[in-house]
Amino acid sequence: MGKYKGLAQYRLTLVLLAVCALLAPAAVVHAQEGPELNPDVPLEYVVKRGDTLWDIAEYFLRDPWLWPELWNANPQVENPHLIFPGEVLYLVWVDGRPRLQREPPEPRNLVRVRPQIRSTPLEAAIPTIPLDEILAFLKGPRVIDSDTYEDAPHIVAFGDNRLLGSDEADAYVRHADEANGYQYAVVRKGQVYRDPDTGKLLGYEAIPVATADIQRFEKVSHARLSESNLEVRELDRLMPQAYSDFRTDFYPHAPTENIEGRIIAVYDGVSQIGQYQIVTLNRGSKHGIEAGHVLRVMQAGEKIRDPKSSRLAPKIQLPDVDAGHLMVFLTYEDLSYGLIMRATRPIHILDKVVNPVPGA
Repeated sequence: MGKYKGLAQYRLTLVLLAVCALLAPAAVVHAQEGPELNPDVPLEYVVKRGDTLWDIAEYFLRDPWLWPELWNANPQVENPHLIFPGEVLYLVWVDGRPRLQREPPEPRNLVRVRPQIRSTPLEAAIPTIPLDEILAFLKGPRVIDSDTYEDAPHIVAFGDNRLLGSDEADAYVRHADEANGYQYAVVRKGQVYRDPDTGKLLGYEAIPVATADIQRFEKVSHARLSESNLEVRELDRLMPQAYSDFRTDFYPHAPTENIEGRIIAVYDGVSQIGQYQIVTLNRGSKHGIEAGHVLRVMQAGEKIRDPKSSRLAPKIQLPDVDAGHLMVFLTYEDLSYGLIMRATRPIHILDKVVNPVPGA
């Protein structure tokens, strides 16, 4: 009996090993590598009107700037900017790594070949970030140098003997050139942008004041004002509209180069910076910054006196503290603009921006 019992146990062991060998690949498929998914994330997501690419990245991933790893090398989502409301995105595993695709996953060991017709929805593709937060900001050029400002066409007077201009008011402009078109942004020189570390002058803020439509080009041209944000003054400058310089077809991703910079200004001049506020950075395209880059904001550590030291001892620097993340949406050579996407504590001017760290 002992011999038959041993043989039965041996056969049972072989059966169990065979079953484990069949199940092992399925386990490997779901063993996560690459970007860390959020806990209990569903396997499919219906894109909603009002979603942004950042929203979807944050829905699936703990670190949204790792979004390219979720769709990269996936032919079904080769252009993540063309994701539309109503589409369904499916989370699958390929070689142990999570991927998003538009088609439902096929049963294992089943290969199906079928023709595909892809139509473009009438609704616009979802944007990368909430564009409503920045459209007003983009009405005119945002950075100017002194020579450009001084040489630009300027307002010399208003109709009806007005001292200030506003919507529907007539204005008179010198040096307007028909070659630059009929519509201009009226701007005023604002704060100085200077690198806090080197003292280098980076440019001047161009404050958008209104829009001017040239009615007739002459030595002193006639313009009509509209969309005024502020009262228009004599000597305000006219500069070509800058909408065409802004691209929305970018996606959240971390820089490949090492970035270390600072927040040097904030739009609207608030003292404490929170989510969806626009900030200016002292780093631009020549430093490797591009639209879509996600940067980690570090609140500068305070300088304090060691209570054990004497009053004459120098203060010590506390470590910088994580304060949130921003995404760059517009770049110039020496500086760039970003939108605060996540703020875990109040952010301030001169806080540092660095490469993001997964899991931080």
